[in-house]
Amino acid sequence: VTGSEQFAPQWVNINTGQPEERSKHDGTYRDIVRNIKPGETLTIPLAPAQWFSGRVLLGDTGKPAANTRIKIWASQQEPFGSMVSIEGKTDEEGNFRLNPRPGIRFGIVAYPPQGTPYLTREIKDLHWTPETSKEIEIKLDKVVLAEGFVRDAKTGQPLEGAAVQYYPERANKRYTEDIITGWQSIQKTDKAGKFQIPVLPGPGSLLVHAAERKYILQEQGSRELHEGKPGGTRVYAHAFQKINPQMGKTLEPLEITLQSGATVAGTLVDPSGKPVQQALMISRLKVAPTSPDWWRGESDKVQNGNFKLEGLREGEEYPVYFLDPERRLGAAALISSKNPAPRIVLQPCGSATARYVDQKGKPLVDEMLGGLRMIVTSGQTHYDLQAIRRGEKLADEAFVVNIDRLNYQSPATTTTSAQGKLDFPALIPGASYRHVIIVDGHHQITH
Repeated sequence: VTGSEQFAPQWVNINTGQPEERSKHDGTYRDIVRNIKPGETLTIPLAPAQWFSGRVLLGDTGKPAANTRIKIWASQQEPFGSMVSIEGKTDEEGNFRLNPRPGIRFGIVAYPPQGTPYLTREIKDLHWTPETSKEIEIKLDKVVLAEGFVRDAKTGQPLEGAAVQYYPERANKRYTEDIITGWQSIQKTDKAGKFQIPVLPGPGSLLVHAAERKYILQEQGSRELHEGKPGGTRVYAHAFQKINPQMGKTLEPLEITLQSGATVAGTLVDPSGKPVQQALMISRLKVAPTSPDWWRGESDKVQNGNFKLEGLREGEEYPVYFLDPERRLGAAALISSKNPAPRIVLQPCGSATARYVDQKGKPLVDEMLGGLRMIVTSGQTHYDLQAIRRGEKLADEAFVVNIDRLNYQSPATTTTSAQGKLDFPALIPGASYRHVIIVDGHHQITH
């Protein structure tokens, strides 16, 4: 349903098989879901429009931020819950009027005009009322415009479409929570490899991700990136560039070069030696610019028994995992440029069932107890703050449900049964897993 003066933009899902009501553990944004029997007539009330309007200004001048990007997100829950956004643009006078998706909590993100030294700003946790949703004023602070070029280190050729994002160090006193940095303010290089991105005065870093995956990923700990200290989650980018601009002074153009790596092209077969027609390939080499500091279990697809890995550093071995979720076949392998054409044989997956009880031995029923995680780079779990303080880099790990959506969508794999049981139906041979729950704010690895 497209938005109008009367109604919010919204989706209505009919007979999709989804339950009409949200489960108690569901923190996602949900569209309207209705299941209709043949011959039944159903009236579906639509959510009304909740308009937000105001003006975006360039803070030091008071001039309008004209014809620039602006978006509004909506959430159906307080104080957390996932969000969905719609995009818009300001007019010549910097005015905006936005009709968000239905929700109870909203936020507006205002972006600066392209190539100007102003930061992106967010006003969040807004609540709609006829009075407070009008005449919202957003001022964008003037900062420093960093610019430069991204090139191939070997050929010197400019790299078009590279994603450049900025992170200030936490010690930067100019940083406030309403300033949007990181992936939400990504700028892309043009045909000449040139980029322009607004940054705060003071210490920070630029992260660069090429459009092609043939370049070698560099690694830092998140604590190193944000605080200049060792440890934290692993952050991946094709280049890290430290900066420390001064307010009122021109920042010299930066020259950022990316190192290309080796490519391995292999074959994937089943236990009988036949090519695997469809499978997932899981490794830390699959990193999106929109999530450089948190490996989320994104996988590559293997088609017709052929796979390719790019951006390998000479002499380094990369743990790679393969899964045919439909036939529940899998394999773990160490891939390196020493073997440019490996042959991987899938084997039957393992399975397990865990039973959870309380201190009295009674089963924990209908509980979502954290989740099973697959580990692709060893280390402590993401919730281990003591490990971070010791300067350790944490594991690359992700919920299995985000990797294998075929075998881990059943409630039996996410929520304990009447006997307190959870099923883990497809475990890749040779892969490492752990089940983590949070108790009183502290992580506990159950197995």
